[in-house]
Amino acid sequence: MHQSLTQQRSSDMSLPDSMGAFNRRKRNSIYVTVTLLIVSVLILTVGLAATTRTQNVTVGGYYPGVILGFGSFLGIIGSNLVENKRQMLVASIVFISFGVIAAFCCAIVDGVFAARHIDLKPLYANRCHYVPKTSQKEAEEVNCPHLSRGFCTPRIRGNTCFCCDLYNCGK
Repeated sequence: MHQSLTQQRSSDMSLPDSMGAFNRRKRNSIYVTVTLLIVSVLILTVGLAATTRTQNVTVGGYYPGVILGFGSFLGIIGSNLVENKRQMLVASIVFISFGVIAAFCCAIVDGVFAARHIDLKPLYANRCHYVPKTSQKEAEEVNCPHLSRGFCTPRIRGNTCFCCDLYNCGK
């Protein structure tokens, strides 16, 4: 009899501890999911910016941002539900997993397409040069031949490469 009272007291003591641990885990999972949502919005923003900036290469790097964002949104909703919590969290895990896989695949595909579309003609024609690091912290002026004006002098930071073909001397 004495042993069952001791067991009952210890189980009563562990109930609030388990609720506290559950609430702590729930709060931590919501923090991680909100952070993932922020990262997915950042991926989406950078991907869309890269897509609108490139003209000859299509970029698909923003698709994983959409998938990860949807998965994290489902995770936030699922962690706050009372009913159908398990199904929502499973769907969240599935979408997040597909988003991670899509991010790796898009990074590889975008890298291959970018590497295939690099124009190497200025490099082979010796129109690209290296500016060594100087003792000055300021940018160094470099002479670039220009069709209508003869030469223009863009300011190039030290320890970098440049191609005169990439500079619009008038602007």
